Amino acid sequence: MPVPETRDPIVSVDPTRDLLSQIADKWSILALIVLSTNDFQFNDLKREVSGITQKLLVQTLRNLERNGMVSRKVNATRPITVS
Repeated sequence: MPVPETRDPIVSVDPTRDLLSQIADKWSILALIVLSTNDFQFNDLKREVSGITQKLLVQTLRNLERNGMVSRKVNATRPITVS
């Protein structure tokens, strides 16, 4: 029986390394902690994550969404809200 291939987390192209760099990010951890308690609209989340800039929050949320850690829902309201 062949031995399954193992990945080396030290190698820079390893997907495990990418995941660890994402969740080890200070803003990602804080956003995930806040989002684990409830759904938030963007500005509410920005108020909850003290000290984060709008630009960093947008980048953090995009990375988390791209990696499947959070999902984004657009609400059909006036004005449009996202939670």
